[in-house]
Amino acid sequence: MLVALGMLVVYRTGAVRVTPRFTRVVIGATIGAVGLMFVNLLVPLFVHGGLGLRDAQDHLWLAVGFSAPCIVIAAFNLVLDFDMIEQCIKRGVDERFAWFAAFGLMVTLIWLFTSRCCASSWLSARLSPTASLPRHGPVSDIGAEPARHHGHCIAMTR
Repeated sequence: MLVALGMLVVYRTGAVRVTPRFTRVVIGATIGAVGLMFVNLLVPLFVHGGLGLRDAQDHLWLAVGFSAPCIVIAAFNLVLDFDMIEQCIKRGVDERFAWFAAFGLMVTLIWLFTSRCCASSWLSARLSPTASLPRHGPVSDIGAEPARHHGHCIAMTR
């Protein structure tokens, strides 16, 4: 929430202006990140281990290194969302469009939140002396103690 609030302050103060070039760069980066996520989803079907973009066990710094730009891209997408909402209000767009704008803002906030949670959970599990990443995923044997989810981004596991 602090990132969203900070980006709103940055937008309202005019520190970041939404220009056509800024819009192209942010949308291009978003398409690239989503494309990499999609490829990372499909590659494990053909290659063991995949690209490792969401594999905190074997490729921690690659996973965190991918999440960090995703956080930045999502934050700049918030600026685009704020600008879209402001432009719609200035132009007097029909009120039904408010649902579209609210949905876009929520998708961006969810992407920002999940990326930040994944990166921080991976780092906290790696840096904590008592926590360890489960080797075989979140599923445990029947009758055994449930597996701990330290360092796993539950929403992004394979």
